[in-house]
Amino acid sequence: MDAYFRDIYGSRWPKLKEALKEDVRHVALANPFSKMSQEEIQRRLGEANSSSSSENVGTLRYHAISHCRLIDGLAKGATDGKYPVPLSDSADLKAWYWMDLGSLLPALALRIREDESVLDVCAAPGGKSLVLAQGLFKAEEVQAAAQQGGGDQAKRGFLVCNEVSASRRKRLACVVSEYFPSHVKSRIRLTDSDGTKLRGSYDKILVDAPCSSERHVLMQKSGRENGFKSPKSSSTAVIERWSPKQCKIFAKLQYSILKSALTCLKPGGQLVYSTCSIATVENDFVIEKILQKFGPGNGRCHVKAVKDCGFGNAKDRATLEQLGCERTKHGYFMLPDKSKFGPIYWCLLERSQGSGGDSEHSE
Repeated sequence: MDAYFRDIYGSRWPKLKEALKEDVRHVALANPFSKMSQEEIQRRLGEANSSSSSENVGTLRYHAISHCRLIDGLAKGATDGKYPVPLSDSADLKAWYWMDLGSLLPALALRIREDESVLDVCAAPGGKSLVLAQGLFKAEEVQAAAQQGGGDQAKRGFLVCNEVSASRRKRLACVVSEYFPSHVKSRIRLTDSDGTKLRGSYDKILVDAPCSSERHVLMQKSGRENGFKSPKSSSTAVIERWSPKQCKIFAKLQYSILKSALTCLKPGGQLVYSTCSIATVENDFVIEKILQKFGPGNGRCHVKAVKDCGFGNAKDRATLEQLGCERTKHGYFMLPDKSKFGPIYWCLLERSQGSGGDSEHSE
């Protein structure tokens, strides 16, 4: 692994490697459908923070990125090494969701509007679906429509959360059940389609693709080297099988999923491709291959990479810079040696207006 990533990152690799081995830092994403107020959430989390004896305790910080409300600066518990369990409101809806801040960005890059049809291809465990739903189902408007007997809900947007793995889909179903009221759940559908054989027609699609997940590998390996037993035998298998060849195998799968998803995108629609891999072959190289296949003159489905990656105005760019994000050839990277979050890569693709049908000629 060292030789492989030293070729990509040069002298930066030792520092990046050490950052990848550190515990993942999470933020609390407030649930706008919960009846628990922002102030109450902050108070509850503040109490949990002050009771922790962790050296990482800091001042709670409140952030607003697009429609998302976040609280940062929290410490894991002193005894169990976990963040405080999300509390439920009077309607039994969870008030916040723990996630890596980097995982927000691909979902936010789609700039979801209320009337759009949206597909989350590899949706488990559910954090990105939660972000998509917050943009698609504005809490106040959806609540008002429900109280009025539905109104024009049939004309409004919907979210399809797809997950082929039964165990991961079960976790996804729990998130939908625990975070959304019934009038929102009625507009969310869970499916189990093979990501390489997708069907349908959507305005926006998120492909958070399976990847080699080097941070997971390094964290598990670091635990083994320090005498900690891996909680799952499969983790050891992941560590042992990592190789440049494995990255290429993932890249082939990612390409197949992305190609399938693009044929489900409406003309004028947008798709975000993301991974948590730091391997270029799984990120920009996959996009490069897609642009070659779906470029002008190649079939009827034409796509282009959107340069601003979904964050087009000056305020957006300042936010990304402040968070430590950096440009790649076709997308953005958030890497933990600069941002303390991630890693996450994302690229925004747009299907040309007027391009119809699919592009199923050979590779």
